[in-house]
Amino acid sequence: YWDRIDADCDGEQDLVIYTNMALGGTGGLQVIYGTEGGGFPDTTAIEVLDYKPILGARSVLSDVTGDGVPDLVVGCGGRDVIEIFAGKPGQRLQELYGTGHDSADRANKRLPVRPWAHLWLPHAISDSWFRSTAAFNLGDADGDGVDEIWGTSYPYLMGYSARDILDSLADIVYRGDSYRDVQISSLRVSGFPVYGFCNQGRIGYYRIGGRPNEGSYTRYSLPHAAGFRCEHATGVTEVGEPPKKPSLGLQLEPNPAGDHQQIKWEPQEGIAEVVVHTLSGEFCWRSEHPGLQGMAIWETSRVSSGVYTVTLNLGRITETVTTTITH
Repeated sequence: YWDRIDADCDGEQDLVIYTNMALGGTGGLQVIYGTEGGGFPDTTAIEVLDYKPILGARSVLSDVTGDGVPDLVVGCGGRDVIEIFAGKPGQRLQELYGTGHDSADRANKRLPVRPWAHLWLPHAISDSWFRSTAAFNLGDADGDGVDEIWGTSYPYLMGYSARDILDSLADIVYRGDSYRDVQISSLRVSGFPVYGFCNQGRIGYYRIGGRPNEGSYTRYSLPHAAGFRCEHATGVTEVGEPPKKPSLGLQLEPNPAGDHQQIKWEPQEGIAEVVVHTLSGEFCWRSEHPGLQGMAIWETSRVSSGVYTVTLNLGRITETVTTTITH
C-alpha cells in the first residue's frame, strides 16, 4: 500500500510505497521524494530499503518520538523484535538506515542493525506466546501528539508510547482475534486515559496501570532535545504567502572545479559540517568549521574527475548541491 507524507520533513510531500510481507518473508520500503511545487521527481530521487538483513516483514513511517519527523518502525517477525530508526529533519531514509545491502550508515557512522530502540516481542522471551508480524500505524491513541508503536503477538495487540522517554514495556495489551489497520480512538474516565479498540464489531478497553521497579526494563531517551519539533511538521498553512524555507545559501565556486573549490554559506552560529559523496553514495571527504567562518576549501585535486554531492549541515538545516570536478 502507499501513503503521501513528508518523509524527510523538508516541507514537500513524498510518495511512500510499502512492500510489506507476511511472516516468513521480508519486506521493504520505497520513497519517491517530492520536489518544490509538488511535481514528480526523476529516478535519482527514489530510495529503496531492503529489510532482508534484519528479517523485517512489515514497516511504517510514523512519528513515534514526537518531533514531527517520521520515524522508521520495522517489525521483524522472524526475530521477534520491533526496531525503530529515529528520523531527523532533512535526513533521507538511506542516510538513516542504509540500503539494506550496504551495512554502513555514512551519515552517522553506525550500522542499520543498530537502531535507536529495540523492542523485544513476547515470543522472544517465552515460546508460549505466538510469533507474528509487527509494526502498525494506528495513530495517536492518547492524544498527546505522539504516535504509539503498535505490534502484535497473537492474540494480543500491544502498544508502546514514547512521550518523553520510550521503554521496553507495552503500555497497552489488548486481546482479540484479529486487528484492522485503522486509527484508534481514546477517551478519559475519571482523569485516566482509556483506549478504545474496534475489533470486528467488539470494543475493548484498557487503562494504564502502575510501573514495575526501575531497572527491570530498558529505557530509551529521546534522540532530540525535549520539546523540539521540526518546523515543517505543522499542518495546513494559513492562506497567504507560503512560509519561506530556511536557507544556508550554499554556493560552490568555481563549479566545475579543477584543483580546489570554495564552499560558501551564510555565516551563522554553530558548527558547519561539510560532507562530500560520489553520486553512488561513496564517502569522499568530511570537515568541520565554525559556522561564522562562512567558507571552507575542498582540495579537489585529490579526487577523480566526475560529479559529486556536497552536503552542508549547520544547526537544524541541511543543504545539498552537486558539483563537477574536471582535471
